Amino acid sequence: MEIKIEGNPGTGNCFTEIHIGNVQNYNPNATTVINHNYGTRVSHQASGDGDEVDKESIRHEIVKYVMKTLDFVSERWKNHFEALWKEILKLKDVDAEVYNKGGQQGTVFNRVLVAGIIHVLMDCKVYNKCTYTALAIALENNEEHHVRQELGRNPSEAILTAIKELMQKRKK
Repeated sequence: MEIKIEGNPGTGNCFTEIHIGNVQNYNPNATTVINHNYGTRVSHQASGDGDEVDKESIRHEIVKYVMKTLDFVSERWKNHFEALWKEILKLKDVDAEVYNKGGQQGTVFNRVLVAGIIHVLMDCKVYNKCTYTALAIALENNEEHHVRQELGRNPSEAILTAIKELMQKRKK
């Protein structure tokens, strides 16, 4: 690119020619510019044959997420905790909602629903006595994360009933 200046530009003016191959944001006066380039967005709600693969990878992420709370799980449930969550995620009502993250950011699953399920499991004595703050720190490394509030709420009535029925079957 060639700079052509017509007329009198005045004194003290500076003209800079910049050659940049690919720019999302160029803010010369900004102190910090952060560009997140993650490639094409993959939808986890895709229909077709790839649906199960996406669900399986999301289930894995959910189990990895809740395993952060293993220190708070009662001794009776520690050896069965991962299997319990895999069963919960296969429940029809949970399966219908857990993959829909809605407007939640930084996640591929419905974190609000997972927090609600943890609340039900607290009532079912899967967790030792622990605080919502301690669980929020374990899950998100932040006691002020919105997950802390959600840990105090039950999920929908259908999911609550389904989990309680599963827990009754597992006690037998």
